[in-house]
Order: sequence, then C-alpha cells, then structure tokens
Amino acid sequence: KGLESLIKGNESTVQKMLSARNDENLAEALEGVMRTNDLSAEMLLARFFDASVLSIYCEVVLGKSGKGGTATLAARIASEWIKPSFD
Repeated sequence: KGLESLIKGNESTVQKMLSARNDENLAEALEGVMRTNDLSAEMLLARFFDASVLSIYCEVVLGKSGKGGTATLAARIASEWIKPSFD
C-alpha cells in the first residue's frame, strides 16, 4: 500500500526509473526490484528516489516534515508505512 501511495502522482518518474511500459504495474515492478536486490522499503526509497520526491511525499501525503536528506526521508516514510494505521 505504501509503494502504491508513493507512485500516485509520480508515475512518470517511476516508469523512467524502471524503464517500464505504460501498462505495467509499477508497484509490482518496484517489489520485484526489492526482491531481486534484497532491499527493504527504506533501502529502496533511499537508493532509487530523489530527496525532492520523498520530501514532497512526506509533506503532502504523510503530513510529516519534508526536511532532511534522502536517507532521513526514506526512514521517515518507511516508519509510517509499517504502522497499522497507515492507509
């Protein structure tokens, strides 16, 4: 659910990053990257997403601070995603 919420509004960025087709399920493709590279969600975010994308996501979607570097933002997002209350 977390990946899907991050992809929403960032489809073109994720498609370019994955060299994906327009009809490809981007969440499944990102999950495949995580499996192939043995990455946690936090590691995926920190390695493949720009800090500006993560910052905007933190502020707009999560209502959290968008300040910090890529690693800090990735950790903030991942900690929200694991909460049972995350929808």
